[in-house]
Amino acid sequence: MNQRKSSANSLLEAPSFRVGRPQFTMLTKNPVKAKHKLIDFFYQFGEKFFPSQIPQNWWIGVSIESSQFTGRIDELRNIPTNNRFVSFEPLLKSVTSEDFPLDLTGIKQVIIGAQTNPSIEVTPEMVQPIGKACQDAHNIPMFCKDSMPMWAVRRELVWPLHKSSERPE
Repeated sequence: MNQRKSSANSLLEAPSFRVGRPQFTMLTKNPVKAKHKLIDFFYQFGEKFFPSQIPQNWWIGVSIESSQFTGRIDELRNIPTNNRFVSFEPLLKSVTSEDFPLDLTGIKQVIIGAQTNPSIEVTPEMVQPIGKACQDAHNIPMFCKDSMPMWAVRRELVWPLHKSSERPE
């Protein structure tokens, strides 16, 4: 029995079984309201839990469906956190125009996804500006969900400014 207990303890002490700090993800369509809710949530635990920004194990993101909602990215930048992400899903229309280029400054991760049962087909013209904006903002990691067409998942047309040998992974 002691040998069994001993081997169980050593197994739990192995690095792959150690539990690290939990990670929390918050995705919202209303970052202004989310900011106030988060501040209230952390403030109730006292100043030591909310010095000047949301803890490092929290990721805060906004959902963008089309260019009509890209203002949410600016509102996301007003939330006091270092871990911001943008989820372009379901991607219904282009998120850029000549008058309003996509600015992803301060964003750490981008997710792109289509509708689950698509009534609107995602096109390269909708995805390429997002890939370019990721590249312009220092190669932000971009994840294409399985709901995306295969050309987007393989990034054949997403990174048009890179040669295939230079394409970011």
